[in-house]
Amino acid sequence: MTPLQVASTDSASVPPDVLLEARSESRRPNRSALAGCLAAVALALAAPAMAASKATGYLVEEQISEACFGSNGTIEPASVIETDLTGDDKSDLVISHEGINCADGSRSGFCGAQVCSFNIYVRRGALLELEKEMLGVKVRVEGEGVPSIRWYGHDGASHALQWDGKAFRQSQ
Repeated sequence: MTPLQVASTDSASVPPDVLLEARSESRRPNRSALAGCLAAVALALAAPAMAASKATGYLVEEQISEACFGSNGTIEPASVIETDLTGDDKSDLVISHEGINCADGSRSGFCGAQVCSFNIYVRRGALLELEKEMLGVKVRVEGEGVPSIRWYGHDGASHALQWDGKAFRQSQ
């Protein structure tokens, strides 16, 4: 999966010669033209998935900056989960540091040898407020209505949290 860039990209970044080469009638494919076109398509597709709300975009950028000690970085789309976690029809948010890659090639500073931090935010009005910080990998949201947040912990065992109307509690 292509990492999400913090900066935006437009189609003007594809050099004209790449577009001309891609249209050539040669039977042998031009690898550099193909790579340039694929990169432009991948960036264009990744950009809208970054954040459905301004609050999410702000928090993602903030987490990348903190994880990379003030430097730039990217985050995998699967590590930003914006969905209703509390059953109130408002989008909440999970950001997993497992998907953060810093520009210098390092991973998030909030990852250890086995697990990474992940943050759970609940929407209150127009704001997303940090509700819980956890450690784990392979973070995902499953189920309808009030879904479960699932992950694997230090012990390799599967763990789950679910909203009970007031707070997130351990679930099956």
